[in-house]
Amino acid sequence: GCAVFLTFAFIICAVVSLIMFFNAKSSSISSELKGDNASGLYDDADSIFYGGAPEDYDVAADLQTLAFERFQAALSKLDSAISGNNAELYREALAYAESAVELDPANLPYALFAGRLYSQVGDAGLESQIYAEEFFRKALEISPDNNESLLMLGECLFKQERYSEAIRIFEKAMGRNPSELSESAVPLIAAAYIYDEQFEHGERFLRSALSADPDADYARISLALMLNMQKKT
Repeated sequence: GCAVFLTFAFIICAVVSLIMFFNAKSSSISSELKGDNASGLYDDADSIFYGGAPEDYDVAADLQTLAFERFQAALSKLDSAISGNNAELYREALAYAESAVELDPANLPYALFAGRLYSQVGDAGLESQIYAEEFFRKALEISPDNNESLLMLGECLFKQERYSEAIRIFEKAMGRNPSELSESAVPLIAAAYIYDEQFEHGERFLRSALSADPDADYARISLALMLNMQKKT
């Protein structure tokens, strides 16, 4: 009985550790935004620059210049929002980031940045991840071979508990360039396999990760959890 309890406790603690490993710490900004629904944030962002650029910006180069200015403003407001724990500035950062994407829709960094901003507002509700997904998929339209976009989309799908879809995206990224998998990505992918009960596939993935990097403790811990859940230890 004691052994069973300890095993169960180990599994629970390990799963919690994995989740904490790949999830960013919730900030007070997210807490302040928790009362908002994501569609409200989206509407707020859209309304600030409704209609896109002013009429005098009718040349593509001017639109790109304005987009860059909006992107720079988004970065500045995000920095101020984080340092000052200011939810309103975070909303403004979202607005400027979205405006940059609208003005220069072929710019990959702008789409990724807007996606990141929405993805980080996890406490604002599931809709925030849906909007983040929209920008990550737009990033993949701009650059289909971009692994960073794939990994971010996979994480976004994971946060929506769409584990099978997340795994397909992660496997696509792994097939393209396994060396780009970060220390935080491996436990996230392992957790997706666990939640989707694809233990054998997950085990193969983790053994492959360890083969590529024998000193990867994060992969070793994830593999130990996977084997324990399959009673292979």
